[in-house]
Amino acid sequence: MLIEHSQETIDTASVKAPLKLQKIVIAYDGSNSAKRALHDAELLAFQHHAELLILFVDGADAISEETGLSNAANASLQVTAHGIHNQWIHRIGAVHEVIHEVCCDFAADLLMIGAYGHGSQERQTLGSSTEKLLRTESCPVLTYGPAVAQDLFARERGGPVLFTIALPCIPAQLPKALSLIKLFDVSIEVFHTVAGPRRHDAHWFENECLSVAKSFREQGVHAQWNVVYGDPALSICNMSDQIKSPFILMPLKRRNELSTTTSDNVAARVVRRATVPVLSYRFN
Repeated sequence: MLIEHSQETIDTASVKAPLKLQKIVIAYDGSNSAKRALHDAELLAFQHHAELLILFVDGADAISEETGLSNAANASLQVTAHGIHNQWIHRIGAVHEVIHEVCCDFAADLLMIGAYGHGSQERQTLGSSTEKLLRTESCPVLTYGPAVAQDLFARERGGPVLFTIALPCIPAQLPKALSLIKLFDVSIEVFHTVAGPRRHDAHWFENECLSVAKSFREQGVHAQWNVVYGDPALSICNMSDQIKSPFILMPLKRRNELSTTTSDNVAARVVRRATVPVLSYRFN
């Protein structure tokens, strides 16, 4: 089936079967963000009858191997006590490489990670492992920045998921978004930020967002849309709070890393600032 989108067509035939959440990998080091992710991982595993793999990677991080092993073992005991099928493993190596290998070997449907581990929460870039994973990992990644303080799908965050898009829209980013939206059974707000003040061609951006929202509505998704003008990262974070999004959905083009110390990458800034997790997925 083809959905009309401005001058483009979006091929939804690539969504061949409903996405299932059967295997979840959580990179766990006992940091605050990892603990928050573990709490939500339990909830997701329970709701979807999924298996949870708790991974500790000894990669010369800020904690000792003994502490890391103890953290992972205790996390597994906690999850087991709550009736969640799980296993925990310990690997040695470059953190991002090991996580990628484990996700592939485990055939993970979702990876959950903290943005910083035990490193500084104030730096202007993400943790190096997170940087490398977000744009290269084949499965969706749910990332917890330092400002995340509520449970996923908390009653206070019952609004639509904020789905951020770049314009003109790249059709390849939409099928996976549709699968994830249906997996979590959520409504969405298609959202685009135009850097700077309102422009004379504002109607073009608005029509593009409306067209994308319509394409989701035709697939049975309750979809709204919005275009704002200003700083993209700040606008995304502010809007997610305003509409009480449970998480932010963000497609990312595949490349070697998310940002660098000299860049001003929107996705990295959103992860650092957002009060909710950021669910990203790679597209080519």
